[in-house]
Amino acid sequence: MNEDVVGHPGTTQSTALGKELKLDLVMAFVGAWDLWEIPYVLEEHGYIDETEAEELCSGPLVEAERRLRWLVLRAYFAFCNRPQRAN
Repeated sequence: MNEDVVGHPGTTQSTALGKELKLDLVMAFVGAWDLWEIPYVLEEHGYIDETEAEELCSGPLVEAERRLRWLVLRAYFAFCNRPQRAN
């Protein structure tokens, strides 16, 4: 849920409802963002720090993608307040 930014043609931002629902984070969980935007979404919501986000984007592609998948899964479980392992 986006809206146009006044005074900046072609630029959008999340609506108040989108921010409240953390829609950008949910979009990261389902892979709706470009792969290299996801670290910054996770960082914005406090699931990783700025250093980790930058390391993911500058590291070896295969290793960074594997680590990013793990970080997204960890963030998803934390977001849903669920344990990371099934009993």
